[in-house]
Amino acid sequence: MITMSRSLVIVFFFSLSYFLLFLAPSCHAANNTLTKGQSIKDGETLISVDENFELGFFSPGNSTSRYVGVRYSKIEDQAVIWVANRDNPISGTDGVLRIGEDGNLVVDGNGSSVWSSNASVVSSNTALMLDTTGNLILSSNDSIGDTDKAYWQSFNNPTDTYLPDMKVLIGSAEIHAFTSWKSTSDPSPGNFTMGVDPRGAPQIVVWEQSRRRWRSGHWNGLIFSGVPSMAALTTYRYGFKITRENDGKLYLTYNPSDPSELMKFLITWNGFEEQKRWNKSTKAWQVIQSQPSEVCENYNHCGNFGVYHSRMSTYVIVLIVLAGLAFLAICIWLLWMLKKKLKVLPTATPTSMSTNHELQVYDLSRSKEYPTDLSGPGDLVIEGSQGDEKMLIYEYMPNKSLDYFLFDPEKQGLLEWNKRFEIIEGIARGLLYLHRDSRLRIIHRDLKASNILLDEGMNPKISDFGMARIFGANQNEINTNRVVGTYGYMAPEYAMEGLFSVKSDVYSFGVLLLEIVSGRRNTSFRMTDHVILLAYAWDLWSEGKAMEMVDPSIRDSCNENEVLRCIQLGMLCVQDSALHRPKMASVVLMLESSTTSIPLPREPTFTSVRASTDTETFMEAQEITSSNDLTVSMVLGR
Repeated sequence: MITMSRSLVIVFFFSLSYFLLFLAPSCHAANNTLTKGQSIKDGETLISVDENFELGFFSPGNSTSRYVGVRYSKIEDQAVIWVANRDNPISGTDGVLRIGEDGNLVVDGNGSSVWSSNASVVSSNTALMLDTTGNLILSSNDSIGDTDKAYWQSFNNPTDTYLPDMKVLIGSAEIHAFTSWKSTSDPSPGNFTMGVDPRGAPQIVVWEQSRRRWRSGHWNGLIFSGVPSMAALTTYRYGFKITRENDGKLYLTYNPSDPSELMKFLITWNGFEEQKRWNKSTKAWQVIQSQPSEVCENYNHCGNFGVYHSRMSTYVIVLIVLAGLAFLAICIWLLWMLKKKLKVLPTATPTSMSTNHELQVYDLSRSKEYPTDLSGPGDLVIEGSQGDEKMLIYEYMPNKSLDYFLFDPEKQGLLEWNKRFEIIEGIARGLLYLHRDSRLRIIHRDLKASNILLDEGMNPKISDFGMARIFGANQNEINTNRVVGTYGYMAPEYAMEGLFSVKSDVYSFGVLLLEIVSGRRNTSFRMTDHVILLAYAWDLWSEGKAMEMVDPSIRDSCNENEVLRCIQLGMLCVQDSALHRPKMASVVLMLESSTTSIPLPREPTFTSVRASTDTETFMEAQEITSSNDLTVSMVLGR
């Protein structure tokens, strides 16, 4: 009896061991790794460590077909972010996901293999890991989860969804595009694709088959220029970045301000680029933005040079007409009032001067105040000796503006280094006067080469005060809802948040200083290895090759010590944070005293923003950006 009991116990443990051994290859529901010899059957899943993502079989919408994919795990709406066999669905529930004999990931179903990763695998002893980012990583057993040593990744083979930490290759003829589903119930490739255009400066494009449907506008280091609303969305702020990885290639990445939030971008089945965020309160996906947001934003919707007009009801048209008439009446009344206040003296004649200057004189005796753009360092205000008689005189500047010489290869040589340094000092002293020494403290907000006028002696005069703002005695910073200025010269805090101060002008001065030294526009690097001059200057300065950026026409004759100090000072003025930029008083001191030390600048975020040198320009003839520094307040989609 005892012998029989012992035999039963031995048989029981042997059976239990065999049973557990049999189940071992499929016992991975709570694991994030799949190794060779294991498999995932329909109904089983692989779950990431943070339980945000799972890999398994699913049927989309009202379809009965089975697919293998990655989807969200612990939220109510388990949206699919990646599909393996999107072209070859499985009919029935006999599908199996496994690692094949050659080490590749394989999906079996319908009696045969329906999908394979088809990677160049060096070792057949491989393992698959589902990362906390939602990325599937196939690598050797010795380097599980190491993306640098991966044979294959789902992030490099996306379907329709772009996730944070995913890297999209840019600046290459090879397009890493996201392809829409055919419908909400069919994940096979649809008619729409989304990706970074392979030509020119980085921008996101949505294609309908081979035809462009929408584009984001070029990346300016802060936002995509065709989506000005990005500046107001905190989810975008500092999220997108362009970085150069160890392989030497450029990638677009996105990191949300709150890593704990579930965020995704996708190309929908009907051709819209959407950004969605999981709302924990409503337990649903919230659409943060969708592009194109209007019909008129569809690319070339009305043909070349076309203007879109929506179909409005008669009621709306009547309201617009009435509003237009009211506006016209107000304008006529304002012009009539202006004529009463401001008149041109009929007896004024051009002043007789040996240099043939012509002065236009206005009688401002009846005006209590005049616009700020009529009074600046380049103008002369005369106060009469009788009463409050005032006249404003416009001074003729024979040498036009600084950009006329600085960016013209045939005229650059006329600005030798000593003259350029005098111009730099003159601009700095002019800004110091506006910021500190003027009776009214003025922020210019649009300092650039085209707004620096040159008199007969090539002395600089700051002009165009149409966007200037007057600060009170106790004001250090102002916020505005209407950002105006010129891209490439606006400080980050002003372009992104509408905050401006004297440090905003310091940033613009830093850009202008580097332009004067190099003889190149800040935005003239679209077709080179750098998108902007600031990135080019930082790379050379940090590598000890700063002299390579100096204008070739003055490189051999310039004072090298002065040039290097100017470059370092320029980099200091364009720091990301306004707190790290010097005031104009310190700038003037560092320019005028060669013994004053210049602090070392910090590495700014724009240094990684570059473009490819191996590709042709992306923009068609009608899209090529003007070389003029046009001041803009908003960029609208067409």
